[in-house]
Amino acid sequence: MAEVFIFKNAGYENRVLDLSRTDNKTVLGWEENGGGNQKWRLQKHPNNTFIFQDLDGNYLGEDIGRDRPVGVADSIVAVGFRVESAGRDLFKIAVFSHNLVFDLGEDKIVRLRPANGSQTQLWKRERVQ
Repeated sequence: MAEVFIFKNAGYENRVLDLSRTDNKTVLGWEENGGGNQKWRLQKHPNNTFIFQDLDGNYLGEDIGRDRPVGVADSIVAVGFRVESAGRDLFKIAVFSHNLVFDLGEDKIVRLRPANGSQTQLWKRERVQ
């Protein structure tokens, strides 16, 4: 079985990737609380990686496009990601076929935006049990 991770944002160190419990679809940058909706698994394939939520098993990837919020779908929707090293134990999470990365806004919503190297686009991956 794939390892379980939390992804902490470098720009907002107290915020992690979190599946909203309000709509069970939107991915947020929320204060770390140890909840299952903040734990993620990576399913690696030769050319890309699928990311799925540990609690419900939903995959990231529905409605992918520039400035759109990151969300989940019930099954893989042909959206692969690249989890790429950005140095200093940091990573950026990019859409496989685009130059769009996860970017955490002040409103706590994770959106896909063009890569610019800002801290809000960098994530630290930590293994959890």
